[in-house]
Formats: sequence, C-alpha cells, structure tokens
Amino acid sequence: MSEKVVEGWRARAMKMYLSDFAAAQAPVRLTLLAALCWVRKTEMIDGLVDLLIQLVHKISVRAEKKVENEINAELRGSYSRHYRRGLPKLLRAVTFGSSSTAFRPVMDALALLDRYADSEAVFYDAAEQVPIEHVVPEDWRDAVVDPDTGRIERIPYELCVLVALRQAIRRREIWVEGSKVWRNPDADLPPDFEDNQDVHYQAPSKPRDPAEFVADLQKRHVAALNRLNKALRKGTTGGVRITRKKGEPWIAVPPVTKQPEPARLKALKEEISRRWGVIDLLDVPKDVDHVTGFTADFTSVASRTVTDAAVLQRRLLLCLYGLGTNVGIKRVADGDEVDNEAALRRTRRLFINRNNLRAAIRTVVNETLKVRDASLWDRPAVHRHPRRLDRRARLLPPAGLPAPAPVEEHRLRAAVPARDRRR
Repeated sequence: MSEKVVEGWRARAMKMYLSDFAAAQAPVRLTLLAALCWVRKTEMIDGLVDLLIQLVHKISVRAEKKVENEINAELRGSYSRHYRRGLPKLLRAVTFGSSSTAFRPVMDALALLDRYADSEAVFYDAAEQVPIEHVVPEDWRDAVVDPDTGRIERIPYELCVLVALRQAIRRREIWVEGSKVWRNPDADLPPDFEDNQDVHYQAPSKPRDPAEFVADLQKRHVAALNRLNKALRKGTTGGVRITRKKGEPWIAVPPVTKQPEPARLKALKEEISRRWGVIDLLDVPKDVDHVTGFTADFTSVASRTVTDAAVLQRRLLLCLYGLGTNVGIKRVADGDEVDNEAALRRTRRLFINRNNLRAAIRTVVNETLKVRDASLWDRPAVHRHPRRLDRRARLLPPAGLPAPAPVEEHRLRAAVPARDRRR
C-alpha cells in the first residue's frame, strides 16, 4: 500500500467528527481508523526515538565536560538516580534492527542491557560475554573496566552503549521497526536499485565509491577552512572571529547590520504607486492566483467536493489571507450565507494543510523563476512538483472506500488584469 494513500486516509480521518464516523459505512470507517492508528503509531515511535537521542546527548555532554576523576561521580549522580530508571522502559518500547555486521556488537550490548535491566548488581557476571570493541571508546576503557578485577562496571558501560546506539541510529546503521523517520534505509531505495545502480547514482551526481565521496567532501571542507584562515589573517572576514565559549573554541559571527536602501528602490515604489495607486493586500494573492493558479494545489482530504470552483477559490483566498496576516478566519468572513465563518472554517479544515501549502509555494516559486530575465539573473533550477507530474496516478482504494484526496482542477481565470478589478 502506498504511503501517500495511507497518509491521505489519515488526513481525512483527522478531519472527521464522531458523527461522520458513525454515518460512514463499516469498510470505510474501519479503513480510515486503521490508517489513523497506523500513522499515529509511527509518529509515536519517532517521538520515542527522538527522545532517546536527546536524552543520551544530554547525558554524554554533561559527562564529557568533567575531568577524568569526576566522570564516575557524574554518571552515578545524574544518570543512575534519574535517567537510568526510565531509559530501560524506553529501550523496551522500540525494536531495533541492523543489517550491518560492524554494528552487531552494539545490538548484542543492547540485548545485554535488557537482560540486566531489573538487576541491581554493580558489575556484570564474570562469565558474561560483554561486547567491548566498537562499543566502548579507548578513552572510556579505564572507567568501564575495573583495574583490579577486570570486570565490567554497568553504569559507565551502559552510557557507552547508549552513546554508540545514538551514533548508529543517526548514521542509519541501526534502524527502528515501525518508525517512519528512523526506519530501515533499504525501504527508501527504488525497487530496481540493485539492477540499475549506475542510473540511480547518476541522478544526484554521486560516485558509487564511498571513499571517493568522502575524499571529495574532505577536500572541499579543507579548502573552506583554508579560505577562512586566510581571511582571518587579512582581517577580511566581515567580523567573523575565533573566540572561546565555556572554555571551548567558538566561531563568533556578528549580527547582520542594516543595509543601505538601494538608490532606485524609492523610485520603483513611486512608480508603482503612480500606476496602480494603493493596492489592497488581498488583491496580491488574488492576482498571483490569476497568473499561477496555485489554488488548484489545495485538494480536499474528503472523499468528494461539491462546492463550485469559483466559490472554493474565493474561500481559499480569504482563508489564506486571514491566516497569513494573522487577522483570523472570523474577521475575513463576509457574514453572508455564502462565505460565512462556518464555510471558511470548513474550507480551512478540509483543504489547508502542510502538504498543500508546500505544493502551492512550490508552484508560485517556479512561476516566479520562469518569468525572471535570464540576462539579468542566472537561470535557476525549477523545483519539481510531484503531483503535477501525474496528478491522477493514484492507487485504487479498497472496495467501497473513496479515494482520500481527489484531484480537482479548481481554477478561476479572470478576464481583466488586477489593476482594473477594483473592489
């Protein structure tokens, strides 16, 4: 099942009331609820993993700021008394997986932590196989391994495992089952990736050899640092300087000062005022929609739309104006039966969401870049609009369930330019 279809059903279910679920047929109701629960589950898992990454980072940073003889005291203080009680439950709430043999010691260490989660022992059993390589850094060996007995102390070892886990998750070497953001990276590959690797590597202009990619990245990094060093010696950094913050080296960038107003900007403003006078702010998105038709990107999450195209376009512009200016839906409502507050709020609830706003912004940006004079500006790359490539290419829903986001070509083309359409 396509993720876009499931996301569409989830968006539709999020906008429905309890009465709408009660009135829907059983196949439709169950499918929408299943999609909603499935997506919410992935979001909850993503939130748990984000929380784990933040907690481990906070603990490790506090420990790294201590000197060597204070590391154990810091670990026993903040980690053992507070974080250690909740992290085992957090680790048990998610399921980790890895396809890399290099990170198998981290997976084995996680299993070891789970077995000892309810134990109060200070050290691991002498007969226990405790993974050390690729888990415990060299600088932490003295804090983890007892110098007298050679046994592994649990508290510093657990922190090393958590730090290694955090790094592996961020590198996508270890993934989380049921997650969307931290899922198995192999699921993001095209189905024919193994058979057509040359084509897929050529599309983003990336080499197949990872060593070549890293070498090029390091080369550009070193070149940028060399330019910074030369600029620091010459004093041409524009105020950028090397300083210290909390005892650590810090690159300080000064705030941007107010730039002088261009000489011709005032003349341009006067000419616009002379030609068109004072322009109503609502006429700006109205004229932009007349040229680009960006309101066609606002598709409904409902199963169908019966509102007239012209009425829907007007309501969308009013909603966007109210949200963009922070005036609110209530103040832009006309008060009549056509564009009253209830109608505008329903339009906002069904049509205005993050994906539709991104699609509309993409349309406006692309149309703006197309009309720029190539002799004055570099020709920019046009942002692809995935839905405009094939707006009707959608998977069929289950029997009895309408498509979650039907494609509608709601577009109103005015016959006269904006300067002649005075309100």
